Amino acid sequence: MVWWLFKKRGNNEVSHEAIKGSFSNIKKDMSHLGKWINHFKDKHDSHDKDLQDVLGRLEKLEAFLTSQSQEKEQKESFSEEDFLENIPEIGPHKELSLAENDVCEKLALLNRDNNDWITLRQLAAEVYPDKEYSKSRSAMAQLIKKLEEKDYVTKKVIKKCAYVHLKKDQDIFLENIKKSTLRKKKKQE
Repeated sequence: MVWWLFKKRGNNEVSHEAIKGSFSNIKKDMSHLGKWINHFKDKHDSHDKDLQDVLGRLEKLEAFLTSQSQEKEQKESFSEEDFLENIPEIGPHKELSLAENDVCEKLALLNRDNNDWITLRQLAAEVYPDKEYSKSRSAMAQLIKKLEEKDYVTKKVIKKCAYVHLKKDQDIFLENIKKSTLRKKKKQE
């Protein structure tokens, strides 16, 4: 019954032919891996060559575009001085952009009329009369923020309503408005 458990096993030695077959299989696998490595190396070399060609073409295009832009700059007839002469004088507030100056002028008029804080909604209606407040709110907020940084405007917020007031040179802005309206009247006549 249990005699088969105590039976002697056969020869446990591995045959010479089996070892030879295993080593030949390893050789085949290694040669196959070598072929793959050579294939990837060839692909890498061709990609490297293609990249160098593309970079060379890109340098030629950059040189061509640079020469074209230089020719275009030379063809322009006016100089920087001519351009600066055509810019209108703003007055003593040369650091303000045209939009910032316009906001200050409108705010000076509103302050003169009301002599109090002006809501941002009222100012937006004066500066952007054709737009709804919801569409001009971000532009107004940016202009007011710049004017606050330049110390021209004071802003305060009370219960979700923003109020602004012109800090300095209100009279100068009002004079600028009078001068510009006189120029417009003379041009119309």
